[in-house]
Amino acid sequence: MVEVQGFGNDGDPKYQQVIGLQRARAIVEQLVKRGIEPKRLRSRGIARPPTGQDNRPVFEILQRTE
Repeated sequence: MVEVQGFGNDGDPKYQQVIGLQRARAIVEQLVKRGIEPKRLRSRGIARPPTGQDNRPVFEILQRTE
C-alpha cells in the first residue's frame, strides 16, 4: 500500500488538512488513470508538513498532475 500525503499551506489547521486531503486525492486519481490499482493507494491530508520538510515540492508535483 502506498500512502499519498497532501499538506496544507496556511491558515486554520482543519482547513489545511482538508486542502491537503484534496491534493492527495488529486494525485491518487492521476495514478489510477495511469494504471495503478486503487486498492494499492491511500490518500491522507496533513495540516502541516513534518518538521524540516518543505511543502513546496508537494505543491509543485500536484500542479504537474492536474
